[in-house]
Amino acid sequence: MKYLLFTFSIISLINHSIQAQTKPVKWLIKPTHEYIEPFSEGRAGVRQGVKWGFIDNTGKLIIPYKYKGSYYFRGGFVAVKKEKKWGFIDKNGTLISPFVYDKVWNFSEGMASVKKNDKYGFIDKTGKLVIPCQYADADSFSEGRAKVRIDRYYGFIDKKGKLVIPYQYERSWGFKEGLAGVEKNDKYGFVDKTGKVVIPYQYNSGFYFSDGMCMVRKNDQYGFIDKTGKIVVWLKPNHLKTLQIRKEL
Repeated sequence: MKYLLFTFSIISLINHSIQAQTKPVKWLIKPTHEYIEPFSEGRAGVRQGVKWGFIDNTGKLIIPYKYKGSYYFRGGFVAVKKEKKWGFIDKNGTLISPFVYDKVWNFSEGMASVKKNDKYGFIDKTGKLVIPCQYADADSFSEGRAKVRIDRYYGFIDKKGKLVIPYQYERSWGFKEGLAGVEKNDKYGFVDKTGKVVIPYQYNSGFYFSDGMCMVRKNDQYGFIDKTGKIVVWLKPNHLKTLQIRKEL
């Protein structure tokens, strides 16, 4: 009797699974697009042929297929490409920045890094170029600071374009939780928003803080430090197999 009940239960489970699989699928957004990106801020990029447009969360095409490339919406705006140049539009498709840039980054803290004639600068949400294109490289703003490069070295500017930390770093991360990992003389340390060294240059690799900790490499060993530079834990070799460590660009 015990085996009979068990067999009956298995058969019922299989029948239920088959019935569930044969029920008609209810599409929230019908599969009418050749490709669709994940939603971001209520919009998703969709492609037909080689052109991109945007739908809302009901599947309605809000912005027609007319762009050769696009990013995700950030801060109410998205970078889109026409021919070989990039510009920005809002959620209704209104152009806020003309198609004049060779490369762009998403908006962050109300500003976006843009590249023109091999130099980077920053625009605001009106599309106005508020910090001239003068840098060899420039990252997005984070915690009121953006890393920028002149010649070989990185420094940090504020939102007015003022250089608040001089050009002196070979590589750098952006600010997270009040600190930035920076490389000097082939060693990484951490500075605050004034450029004061908080954790001395001693690591072969440094990354960025998250939840009060940051992963670092010293010689051949990886570990996590806190904001005082104290080692919280050294990682064992077998732990590293599950981690993907990427170098700072």
